[in-house]
Amino acid sequence: MGWAGAVRSLLIVRSLPIGDSERMRDLYPTAIRAHVDLGHETFVLQSDAKWTPEADAFARQLGATLVPEARDRPRRPGWNEALQDPLLFGPRRRFARAVYAAEDCFARVGLPDVITGLMSTKYSGVPGYLLAMRHGIPLVVWEHLTHYQRPELSWPSRLRARRALQHCNRLVAVSEPLLANIRTCLRLELPQGGVLPNPIVDSFFEPPVAPLDDVEHFRSGRFLCAGWTNWRDFKRVDVFLRAMARLRADEICAVIAGPVPGNTPRLLRRLGLDEQVLLLGPLARPRIHALAHQADCCVVSSDHETFGLPAVEAMAAGTPVVTTRCGGPEDLIREPYLGRVVPRRDPEALARAIRDVRQNPDTFTASRIREHAREFYAEGPFRQQWADLYQDLFPAAA
Repeated sequence: MGWAGAVRSLLIVRSLPIGDSERMRDLYPTAIRAHVDLGHETFVLQSDAKWTPEADAFARQLGATLVPEARDRPRRPGWNEALQDPLLFGPRRRFARAVYAAEDCFARVGLPDVITGLMSTKYSGVPGYLLAMRHGIPLVVWEHLTHYQRPELSWPSRLRARRALQHCNRLVAVSEPLLANIRTCLRLELPQGGVLPNPIVDSFFEPPVAPLDDVEHFRSGRFLCAGWTNWRDFKRVDVFLRAMARLRADEICAVIAGPVPGNTPRLLRRLGLDEQVLLLGPLARPRIHALAHQADCCVVSSDHETFGLPAVEAMAAGTPVVTTRCGGPEDLIREPYLGRVVPRRDPEALARAIRDVRQNPDTFTASRIREHAREFYAEGPFRQQWADLYQDLFPAAA
């Protein structure tokens, strides 16, 4: 172990979120910064993207080193080698470039003390497992995918995830319900499992530079509900719209940000919500920050969520949350002053909860909500949870 000096960590991500609108724009950098701030010599490996000057500069701004491409072309495994591989040929071929780049880096700078796959076993835990097993390096996986609760893992992906999680030294899911779903889906006990929630960057707690003028103009003094996410089918924007159709348009309006299913504008018109609901489309992170602070209530209408990042972003802004009981969010809204939890696929219950938040503003004190979020989800607590994890994994290093 190299713990006498600096700890050397290899963090595996699918790709670095260079674009301003990418949904991992805050999560990956915050996780990388946490390791750097803990004093780790931090290397970042992209499993699904090649080294670029932009990605390299992005990693360096965080204090990390992006693993470059290997000096030689990766060697494809032979059939004998493939047949002996615990995960067979598929992942070896898919991740050959990334694994070869990591091993080329190991040959130049030495082995890492720990390999940590961030956010997705399919793309980070599996290549991490291949490297960890080959070199005898401890493996940690931080997981957030909803596949385990829908479930939508193909048979090969299920096999690979099962192998990786069965043999990792620590698995930390972003919520307790997700950890339970992983155990059920993969039929594993996972005694090494735990919970490490998603973080909120400290700047999100501060007021935005300016409100969104288009949102303020649309609101016109009304109570403003807002939802922001990539509205895939299981996010149920239709349930949100049907709930809005049950509320008075002169009192309550809604803003929906992010990509929506193609039939959403047609449903909005059919429900007569043109003057009550504004579709904003995808927003860059600064505009999401502004919207979270501008809204009177955040709405999460999903069938499935592993965590519910918009809910915590809203709480960081002091905004109460109305969410369906869909996995992670009900684990976040544990206190009545944080918001309301309603059954899934029930527009009437969602509408009643929104009305309740509007009619009882004294119950949902912004400062109290914000302090709760700061205590559990800010960068400081997040960094400490990583420190506790590694101290537990390597007690001799304490």
